[in-house]
Amino acid sequence: YQISKFYICHCCLIKYYISIQLQPMFYHLGHFSKFVSPGSKRISVTSTSPNSLKFIGFSTSEGTTVVIVLNSNKEKITFAISDPKIGSIDTSISGSSIQTYIW
Repeated sequence: YQISKFYICHCCLIKYYISIQLQPMFYHLGHFSKFVSPGSKRISVTSTSPNSLKFIGFSTSEGTTVVIVLNSNKEKITFAISDPKIGSIDTSISGSSIQTYIW
């Protein structure tokens, strides 16, 4: 992104540019700020098989469950999410990506 601004300085017009480069953390934080509302409680999320995924779960004040999964590896990983109350899903996550699951 590039933002331009104009300033008037006495007798001249000055234009300068600010260049902004969005880092991956910007998008990662977006998953939390968009899907985990204030008042949400962190819940336990465990893995039944060894893998390199990082994950965290929340129970929101609206009554939904949110699980955010991060794959920092380069290869795709297939996994399952299981909740005794509603069942399970088999899914996968591409390498170097983050996904949010809501139910």
